[in-house]
Amino acid sequence: MKRESGFTLIELIIAIALVGIIIAGASNMIIFAMRTHELSVDEFDVQANLRLLSHRINDISRDSAGAFILYREDATNMTPGWNYIMLNADKTKMLEYTWNEATSKHDVKELYAGAPGVTLDLTFEKSNAPDEDKLVIFNLNMTVNGQTRAIDSEVESINALQVVDRAYGKVANTISYRNDKRVTEISNAQAAVAMVLDTSGSMDNKLDGTETNKSADKRLTKMKVEALRLIDELAKNPSVYISLNPFSTTANDSKEMLKAQANNGTNSAITGYFSSDDFEADGGTNTGDGIRRAYHRIKEFNEKQENLNKVNKNFMIILVDGATTFASVDEVYWDLYRANSDLGTTFSYDGINYVKYRTSNGNRYYSGYDPTRTVFRTGNSNTNSGTADEEDHETYANGAIVGNGAYIDPIGTAYVDTIGTLVRNYKKDTVESIKVYVIGFSSVSGDMASLEDIAVATTGSTQYYTAGSSEALQAIFSAIQKDISDALWHIGGPN
Repeated sequence: MKRESGFTLIELIIAIALVGIIIAGASNMIIFAMRTHELSVDEFDVQANLRLLSHRINDISRDSAGAFILYREDATNMTPGWNYIMLNADKTKMLEYTWNEATSKHDVKELYAGAPGVTLDLTFEKSNAPDEDKLVIFNLNMTVNGQTRAIDSEVESINALQVVDRAYGKVANTISYRNDKRVTEISNAQAAVAMVLDTSGSMDNKLDGTETNKSADKRLTKMKVEALRLIDELAKNPSVYISLNPFSTTANDSKEMLKAQANNGTNSAITGYFSSDDFEADGGTNTGDGIRRAYHRIKEFNEKQENLNKVNKNFMIILVDGATTFASVDEVYWDLYRANSDLGTTFSYDGINYVKYRTSNGNRYYSGYDPTRTVFRTGNSNTNSGTADEEDHETYANGAIVGNGAYIDPIGTAYVDTIGTLVRNYKKDTVESIKVYVIGFSSVSGDMASLEDIAVATTGSTQYYTAGSSEALQAIFSAIQKDISDALWHIGGPN
């Protein structure tokens, strides 16, 4: 009998098993290929995102008008006018905050919107000082499911005025920039700061007005400490100039405007003045003369040939511990006015307008401003001869001093008002007008009698500051320092 061919059950099982093995192997190869493709796509996406983010940071750094690298913990308290690039709190997104002038707010844009399992790390570094180069180094890491890819880059901010590290010793994780083109105002900007500092006899007392033999308790000592601290902070800015103008009965020891940051990184040329006899407490309070000297220091600085094409941001800090008791005069005319009437009215003599005053002791004075010499001419109507009582005036080689020396004096107040008008009108309504800060340094309310007069004369406003302690003065000086730095935004920078 003929035997038919076929598969036994065992052969069929073996065949099925072999086919299964082949299919499984092929499936694994297909799955591996698919996973490899997916990983390649994922890796491409990671690398593409890294490159895009890197290019965005590069473009910003290269094209900005000014850049700062900062350490920030969150997006609060951002400075108007500045833009920011930083990571969100959990480091899953990269965000750009741009200043919107129309809304006066920062608009937020997602440069990287995030993806599951992806975290970012962003750091910046400025190796050299801002006056050496405009290079910024940044490191951008992207971690995907435990695998980290990194891009390290160094870019030069070609158009920036400066690139400044303001991370204060921490690792910078934010770059802040701005693109406005206020080159005429910014690139040549510098600050001229005239400090008008009271060194009258009462500065030898404690802040509560009582006498003391302990140097550390004296108003003058405390003022020196805080003034030095302010100067040290201002000296961190390479474009700040300072003039010291101590005043008491006169302000004849005014110091020229010097660069706060010396070549060796110190400010000894300025701070050394504090140890001189010019900063010893003595005499009355001729606030107007201190303001006059400071005004001319600022004016002189602005008119120097090397500063004519620069933008000079001008500031005056006036610190007093008592009422105005003296005025400076050019000449003393004693016989022009003897009438008892018409007090407060004006009259003219020798081309000068005079105002009639009566002091608290009954003497009648008249004073006038000589625009050619920026001081007063004044007279005492009670004196019939060409000389005056010693209590009425002191004569100096360069003029005379008029005032009672003990309490607020109307001639002294008028002198402050006249000189204050010069300050208030100097380059008025321009970026170079003089910004004035008036500070009363005493814890005795009676010592503040002239502060409003000084503020109105120099600023047109009644605003002034009072400091009854070293801590209060430090806080005021700190706010002023920030204000000055912010006026030079490429130096002061963002929060």
